[in-house]
Amino acid sequence: MVTWMGSMRGDGIGGLDKEHRFGEMMGGSRLPNGGRALHHQVCYPIGPFQTTRQYVLACYAREIYYYEVMGYERQRSGKADAKQCIEELTSEKKAVAADKSSYAVDEPFVLCHGDLNGRNIMVRVTEIVAVLGWDFAGFFPLSEIFVGGGNLVELKNEAEKEENAKWVAKIEELVTL
Repeated sequence: MVTWMGSMRGDGIGGLDKEHRFGEMMGGSRLPNGGRALHHQVCYPIGPFQTTRQYVLACYAREIYYYEVMGYERQRSGKADAKQCIEELTSEKKAVAADKSSYAVDEPFVLCHGDLNGRNIMVRVTEIVAVLGWDFAGFFPLSEIFVGGGNLVELKNEAEKEENAKWVAKIEELVTL
């Protein structure tokens, strides 16, 4: 399944609407406390994007906006203070924008599920019969095919984490062929 998604190429970065048309990225529904209303072009760029560089800069803009508007306190580099996070993100964004060599070469843009995990995969015995939850799907840089670190199942111990890492590496190898 992941190999198939990696073989589906797009001309840019963006989401798919209900009619499977290329366009803006989805993402606001994951925000707490009515954050969905904040996911709009007037708040920060949401695509579609023609380059990885545009996409990365927009990701910074989105995070900065969340912290500014919601005081969205998530730990970043060990800091939970929203003001510190905004300053850190703004500095990183400026550095990326100033460095013309960063993201100068685009990865292939491939179909990504956006929330691929064991809860979204229906299996009958050993056969995948359906993949659910395509609301965050779209075309993104190949490196985002495993959003969330590639954990397709809940990992309970180190042995399972090591086995998962081997499978993720194998799948990544097949996708990039």
